[in-house]
Amino acid sequence: MQARGWAALPVAAVAAALALLPQCSPEELVYEPSGGGSAGDGSAGSGGTGTFDSGTWLEVCGNGIDDDQNGLTDCEDPSCPDLACVDLAPSGWSGPVALQVGPAGTLASCPKGLQSMYSGHADLEYGPASCGACSCGSPTSASCTLQVSYYATASCFTLLATQSVGTGCVAGPAATVGGVRLTANDSGSCGTGTAPPPTLTPPTWKSDVQACALAGGTPTECGNGKVCAPLFAQALPCVYQTGDVPCPAGFPSRSVYYGSYDDKRACSGCNCSFSATCTGTVSGFHLSDCATPTFSGQSPTSTCVPGDTHSISATGVTASNAACTPSGSSPSGCVAPATPTTFCCSGGAPCPSGGGPDMVQVPAAGGGSYCIDSTEVTRKQYAAFLATNPSTATQSALCTWNLSFTPQNGAGSADDRPVTYVDWCDAQAFCAWAGKRLCGKIGGGATDFKQPDNASESQWYNACSAGGVKEYAYGAGPVSGICTNGSNSPVKSSPCCVGGYPGIYDLSGGVDEWEDACEVQGGNPQNDSCLTRGGRCDQSDQDDRDRRSSNIGFRCCSP
Repeated sequence: MQARGWAALPVAAVAAALALLPQCSPEELVYEPSGGGSAGDGSAGSGGTGTFDSGTWLEVCGNGIDDDQNGLTDCEDPSCPDLACVDLAPSGWSGPVALQVGPAGTLASCPKGLQSMYSGHADLEYGPASCGACSCGSPTSASCTLQVSYYATASCFTLLATQSVGTGCVAGPAATVGGVRLTANDSGSCGTGTAPPPTLTPPTWKSDVQACALAGGTPTECGNGKVCAPLFAQALPCVYQTGDVPCPAGFPSRSVYYGSYDDKRACSGCNCSFSATCTGTVSGFHLSDCATPTFSGQSPTSTCVPGDTHSISATGVTASNAACTPSGSSPSGCVAPATPTTFCCSGGAPCPSGGGPDMVQVPAAGGGSYCIDSTEVTRKQYAAFLATNPSTATQSALCTWNLSFTPQNGAGSADDRPVTYVDWCDAQAFCAWAGKRLCGKIGGGATDFKQPDNASESQWYNACSAGGVKEYAYGAGPVSGICTNGSNSPVKSSPCCVGGYPGIYDLSGGVDEWEDACEVQGGNPQNDSCLTRGGRCDQSDQDDRDRRSSNIGFRCCSP
């Protein structure tokens, strides 16, 4: 049998075939003459196998053309099992695409028939700046100034007056003096300190991301607002939009990836501290004219000298051993992921969007996934909950003692700072109102109070540590100053305080967060000990279920 392909056909037959299919160029067509067998390297554009009858054209999956003339195009054709009818991308969104995520440098090119529409990254890691030692110039203008403080008691309590002492006789207060304290103050200048430029190690991305879409042609409409799109490997049909934004309806699985980073690592400025040794002698006198001594030859050492002293004179006051001591040049700043793109996919566990922060879908240790709030619940979001006048009667049996959801010190300004002064039951009630639950055990229920660092158990710890890998949400070790702690800063105000998975903020900053992890203490649930989380991923504190604090807030998970 002759070799398959175009060479196997007479020229006239090829011309006749093309006349029947004028919408297709030769390179888009695959022909199999009688006898069966494989169709070579062009049988399925998007991964389809390209089935055929003997002596027929094969379907090229993904080009929007009924190549095999069987009345079925792309998604309709059984020859294209790797295509599926999915929702059209909503207005303002791009797609649908198939999303690939894997370790950096391991992603293959888009499969045949698909083209890359987006390339990005996740899991940014970096080290702090390495800072050299500061140096200072030589000291100048060294001098010393004496100060005398007059007290009403011999032990130098109850200050009467303070004055500087120069040359000659200096009269003090007229009131009865019990003692004086003599102090020498050095002064001088050092100029500006200098430090070598910081040494910066390049940041690295631990994961790469690629979005693939049908290459060329016009995607086939499937009807009912759907379009034929690729469905392969670990990907489900997704849409994407530049920015860190909520997902549209119909695409509930949300992830955030990044195209660049913003490196603001530096070294703090240098300081130069002047110091000198002051020497000389001081004499005190009973009268204001320096005539009758009460003491003489005293060094200015801040020692209390008793006696009814009303005048002072000093001699030989000089500054020696002048020096400039450098300090500073410590690491500062961080590397923040930048140019975010939000991907929303139609499969996986849907993330609720009824209230509170936008959620991010994260993988669960051991398989599957769940959703976690991208930030702590804010005052504004909690105020929206209170505005619905929620009833405390709907609480669980653990919270029958909780008679109000209003924060202890009032709701405060409805802004983007994390809500605080809420107890465990307030947090649980908000999450239920938002269609979520207080973060607890992966798979449902409360997590083990005694296993706060179990990535296969705790939703909060798994998300913070990226499955038990990271010590802090933003990396393998602590970096000073990259996370703002406390409730006075808005959520997401520290752009480097992101992780363990992309798009989740302030797990290692902000305020501590309630977790659905409690231990019974006696018979009253109000007094049970519950975990609060924050800072280092495996770090936890124990607080009574009814505690309300300026440094305790929460976020929610689902399911």
